[in-house]
Amino acid sequence: MRFNKDSLKNFIVDHTEKVIFGFFVLGFLFMIWGGFSLKPLSITTSQFEDSIKRGRQKLDASMPDVAHYTSIDYEKEADLSAKPISPKALSLLELNTDFRHPIAQPQVKRTQPPVLTVTELQVSSGVGFSPDIRNDVGSPSRTGQNSGKTQQLKLNPGVRWVVVTALIPNLEQEKKFYETFKNSDVKYPESDRPSYYSYYIEREEITSAGSQGWKPLDVKESVIINRRYSNGGGAEVVEQEFLTAQPTPVASSAKDPAQPDANARPVPVPVPMAMHLMNLSKHQWGADCAHLPEIPLIAIASRNDEMTMDDELGTQVMPAEDAGHEKVQQIPTYKLFRFFDTRVEGGKKYRYRVKLVLRNPNYNVKSEYVENESMTVNPFIEGDWSQASPIAEVPHDTRLYCIGFRGERSPQGGAPKLDDYAGPSGQLLILKFDEIKGLEISKRLNKDNTLPGMVLNFYNTDFDNLSDDFRDQSSVANFITNDVILDFSSKTKQSGTLFRGLPTPPVRTLLMSKDGSIFVQAEDKDKPEVYLKSNKPVIESTPSNYGRGGQMDDDRSGGRQTPKRNTKPTSGDHGIFE
Repeated sequence: MRFNKDSLKNFIVDHTEKVIFGFFVLGFLFMIWGGFSLKPLSITTSQFEDSIKRGRQKLDASMPDVAHYTSIDYEKEADLSAKPISPKALSLLELNTDFRHPIAQPQVKRTQPPVLTVTELQVSSGVGFSPDIRNDVGSPSRTGQNSGKTQQLKLNPGVRWVVVTALIPNLEQEKKFYETFKNSDVKYPESDRPSYYSYYIEREEITSAGSQGWKPLDVKESVIINRRYSNGGGAEVVEQEFLTAQPTPVASSAKDPAQPDANARPVPVPVPMAMHLMNLSKHQWGADCAHLPEIPLIAIASRNDEMTMDDELGTQVMPAEDAGHEKVQQIPTYKLFRFFDTRVEGGKKYRYRVKLVLRNPNYNVKSEYVENESMTVNPFIEGDWSQASPIAEVPHDTRLYCIGFRGERSPQGGAPKLDDYAGPSGQLLILKFDEIKGLEISKRLNKDNTLPGMVLNFYNTDFDNLSDDFRDQSSVANFITNDVILDFSSKTKQSGTLFRGLPTPPVRTLLMSKDGSIFVQAEDKDKPEVYLKSNKPVIESTPSNYGRGGQMDDDRSGGRQTPKRNTKPTSGDHGIFE
């Protein structure tokens, strides 16, 4: 019998569907047969519900075997995770870390650091001549109250000045900033240090009637005037490490008010805390513009007289080397505050107070980083007013110096005469400050003609020039002091070999001012002052006519008249006594 593959293939193709259909029919028949063989449910619905209740009661009454299970209180474990862990427990785990802080620290927002005030204010005053006054560029303008026109403010070469110095607690201010921001979540290292920006200064005039009240000074105008008198800055007498840098102006912000209050104080201007030294002829700056001993003077041997300071002083760093030969920045304990007030009048008394202005380290910081959003609005932060300075008395425009003496003479024989005055007399010098001309002119009163009872007022009198910058064609001026000579005092120099070489005892002159005040001029104090101003030794003057005496307009002189001199006064060279 032979197997035919083609016949088998044709059979499968033709009968496969029939075979599959036959299996489905067979399965269906088995399902029908199984349905007839099922028994009906023998339990009712009520019996089924009762069975469920009995099962639940049995489950509730049963007690599980807890010995095989461990219960964990997760709430308690969460509390323990935020508390300090015992070092003993850590030692069991052989860990070296001491967990003394919570795992999650609360957020620390930025606060505002305090601004410290300047301390130990000192004052000094005087008058001087600026040979190189700048009246061309950068002049401040002032608007007239009535005319409505802007007038240029012109300065005179002669200047009266008061210099105010104080100590800025630089190191302590650095500590305050560090303590304020050391725990803050958000820090700005470039601005979280003190940056001195400007200051406010007020002046109080003291008169016989008392204080005239505090009045603000224009810092911007004062700085401009100072630069014109200093011609950009002269030779400094303190190290630059004690001087603050010229601050950069603060950029405007959208938070700044568009229309500032007209009654508000002026916006601070960026200025260094120490003004430049003014260039004054024959004036040597020293302790009057520094602050000894905290801020010393530059050693004379190392001072460079041609050294000039730029307007923008860089903050100087004092490098030092530690054991590892690394440079360490030394922060000065103090920095210098120095202010020149040139808007003062001769013979008046003033005192000052200062308020510092620093950059606001929270300016323009996002509100979510600070405790109060108001901290981010103002670009500046201010301190409190300092204590008032000592009183500065500006020298009178006309001043007296005692520079010589003539002792008592033996009286002449015969009947006494008015001109035969044999008592002590002195040699005085009247120095007058002329602000407009910038000159200090003087008149030397000869010791033979300067007698007790003389009122020291002279009109249209020839003067001796003390200035090397003489520019006045006239040689006549008025010297008005309203002072009266009361007496001269000096021990007569002993003669003989035993006293040879000993200095002559200094002269003292007793004077009375117009208001009745008594004061003393001393030769040993006045001669060096005169020499400093004249740059030449004080010599005896030749006799000249200084005028006749008169009577004062009150009774403080007792009606005493100055004796007449033998020589007649020339026209236009006489004294008038008020």
